[in-house]
Amino acid sequence: MNVIAYDLGTGGMKASLYGPEGECLASHFAPYDTHYPQSGCCASSVPTTGGPPPSRQLVAPCHAAMVADGDGADRGSEPA
Repeated sequence: MNVIAYDLGTGGMKASLYGPEGECLASHFAPYDTHYPQSGCCASSVPTTGGPPPSRQLVAPCHAAMVADGDGADRGSEPA
């Protein structure tokens, strides 16, 4: 069984596809702007109104690019 992992970080989202032995088959990074309004604070420029939730807006394109890079593994699936 393959595993897909998502990492929603400060500067972007990373999606990675791992094979049954733990080998990384593919990965994709989708950056977004991060602002630092004051010391110790940060805010990401991810839309929060209208359309799908922000996580879905980030996961779907990242997932599609990563699966395309992964030699067709998990072809045709969609993130939940």
